[in-house]
Amino acid sequence: MSMRSRAEQSPVDRPVLAMLGRVGSNLTAVVGLTTAVLSAATIYLVLSRPLAVADALVEPRTTQVVQALAGLVLAALRDLLSFL
Repeated sequence: MSMRSRAEQSPVDRPVLAMLGRVGSNLTAVVGLTTAVLSAATIYLVLSRPLAVADALVEPRTTQVVQALAGLVLAALRDLLSFL
C-alpha cells in the first residue's frame, strides 16, 4: 500500500479530508473546554471546601469528590441555562 501525494488524491478525498479536519478541530475544542471546566471546578472545591476534599482523598474511594464535582458542574450549567 503506497501513500499518495496531494496531487494524486482524487477529488472525492479532499472533501472527506476537510470534513475530518473540522471534526478533529471540534473534538479538540470540546475536550479542551471540558478539561477547563473540570479544572476550574476542582480548584473551586479545593478553595471552598479544603477539609472535605482532603478527607475524601484520604479515603480509598474518591466517589465523594467525583459527586461534588458533578454536582458543581451541573449546578453551574443549570444556572447558565436559566440565565440564557
